[in-house]
Amino acid sequence: MKQFRFLFMVLAMLLSVACNTDDNAVVGIMDDYPSESLPVNDLMTVTTDVPVTILDSDYSDVAKAFINRLKHPLNEITNDTKAILIKGSNIAQHTSDSKLWEAVANGAVIIIDQPTFSQMLDAIYQVYLPGFTDADPGEEEHDTHICYDILAFDNQYNFYELNDIYDEDKNESEQTMSPYMNGLYADPLTGWLNEKYSGKVATIRSVTRSASSDLSALMSAQNYTRTYTLRPSGGYASRLENRQCVFTISTNIWAAYKFDEDADYYMIEQTVLGNNNNFWIGSWTGGKWKYQGFFLSRMTVNNRLFHSSDNYGSDNVLKHSDGVYLLDFSPVSTSGQHTITVEESWNLSGEVGLSGVALSGGVGGSVSSSYNVQDMSITALCGNDNNCYNNAAWQFDISTDNYDFSGWSGYSFRKPPLLGTDAYKSVQCWQWKVEHPNNYGDIKILTDLGFDHSYNSYRNKVFSGESYTDNFFNGWYSEYITIRPPYRGTSNE
Repeated sequence: MKQFRFLFMVLAMLLSVACNTDDNAVVGIMDDYPSESLPVNDLMTVTTDVPVTILDSDYSDVAKAFINRLKHPLNEITNDTKAILIKGSNIAQHTSDSKLWEAVANGAVIIIDQPTFSQMLDAIYQVYLPGFTDADPGEEEHDTHICYDILAFDNQYNFYELNDIYDEDKNESEQTMSPYMNGLYADPLTGWLNEKYSGKVATIRSVTRSASSDLSALMSAQNYTRTYTLRPSGGYASRLENRQCVFTISTNIWAAYKFDEDADYYMIEQTVLGNNNNFWIGSWTGGKWKYQGFFLSRMTVNNRLFHSSDNYGSDNVLKHSDGVYLLDFSPVSTSGQHTITVEESWNLSGEVGLSGVALSGGVGGSVSSSYNVQDMSITALCGNDNNCYNNAAWQFDISTDNYDFSGWSGYSFRKPPLLGTDAYKSVQCWQWKVEHPNNYGDIKILTDLGFDHSYNSYRNKVFSGESYTDNFFNGWYSEYITIRPPYRGTSNE
């Protein structure tokens, strides 16, 4: 019996040594290939009834996918026209089109496919004064380079931007994408038009006014929406070749001015939407390690206020000591919930300036949204910036503990939460107060957005095992928004 025990121990030790010859998880090693493949055809997830006039031809593939989503395309500008699609390379011939710019002056959206920097400026300066900088081309300030894949805007500071499908400054050639990917990029613009003309974001929800007349016609939300391309980075790029995720951040701003306080009040509602399915490739084997990935594990967003300047350094941030306050925010830190509701409300009494008008009797309103947070924890980081103490920031963490373990059989995988491998949504809202706003010229929001995607791995040994989780970071993606100022004259004017 003693001899048998000795032989068993020797055998176990030899097996353990053999299993330890590949101690480190190396995600680049791959013995088999992922079973999760991407669709090929355009899923046509979003369509629109908004009448759009199409003036040019030879559009990009993404613009063509957008055209395919139009139920009521028009070939000329009419009284029904709500948006106008043009090609960036044809801007010069359109700058003298009085009918086009009259339609934009009356509220129509202009949509420009692949403008260069100078073409973008030519279009914007037909609507806004020279020097307006909200359409930020990043590093793409070249006449021969496309600075946006699609840019859309109206005359009320509402913008939609799609960029970063490819980067000409890094000598990337324009990608030939599948109809599926073109459709993913066309969906956010289509959805933006739907929301703009459905009235869902055009007026503040549950709005009230103690004075007479209809406030909904006076208090519209300013919207700024931008779509980003998320790509794998570092050593993970080879694992996710030709795969990218599409994320969109949409910010609604309601601005009011209280005459008796000489102060602006801003109510903000911000939504981040995306889908991580393109990064989820399932499970694979590398050496003696098993892997699964990649899934969204963290999203971080940070919002600060700056005064009018092209230099977004610490000297230009509007601080708590400047009389700029974060009054309230939602959500607060939470975990272990299935769904949460975020909401903000305000009730401003006395004389109040809105967009272009002054009212007596005060205004009140609220915003509210519910969404799924199962397997996600939220950390409110609001007010944690030591340089301003009034930033609106959150960290959304999705569980990375996707293992089962048995002392006999070792590790096995559980599939990550759906928020990490499929559709993602988060909503946050808050209120700012800015005292003496006329001291600062244009007041801008600077938003920074970052994403972490992770993988799980394990290897099993005799009666034991080990696991390892790692990630790559996408960000920071930055955008700034010039807040449409409320009326700050006098109510008697």
